[in-house]
Amino acid sequence: MGEFFNGWRRKSGLVTLAMALLSTVAWMRSYVIRDKLEIVPHPHCLHAIVSGSGRLVWQRLVSTDMPFLHYDFPFVLHSSDGPEGDDLAWYRREVEWRLEGSGFDFGAVHSFTGNVRAQFAKVPYWSLVLPLTLLSAWLILIKPRKEERSP
Repeated sequence: MGEFFNGWRRKSGLVTLAMALLSTVAWMRSYVIRDKLEIVPHPHCLHAIVSGSGRLVWQRLVSTDMPFLHYDFPFVLHSSDGPEGDDLAWYRREVEWRLEGSGFDFGAVHSFTGNVRAQFAKVPYWSLVLPLTLLSAWLILIKPRKEERSP
């Protein structure tokens, strides 16, 4: 059995399979618990990564006048029960551009007052899990080529 996992392909396949399993666990968790990581790289910019309702969401908020320094640390992790809630709902006034379909959602919007601009990308977990699973299956199950040695 040990010789089966010789070579870089099958070892990479195991790592890819572990990533697919972790993504699946995060996908299932997102229907029960909503997780949000907020990162404040400088006072007028906030990045948020949200896992909820079967999707992974990235948001970037930029403020022209109001600083986002309401935390003691540059990053904060929140968890709450229930997957519902849309962090972009309060400023869906002026949509600059938007592309959505099949669970994907990309765009940029302004707040009601116009002083906060947000960019966002929403990606469904299945779009991460499916390619990782297929790639790991190919890496693990493909037969390695025989090396031809010249005399």
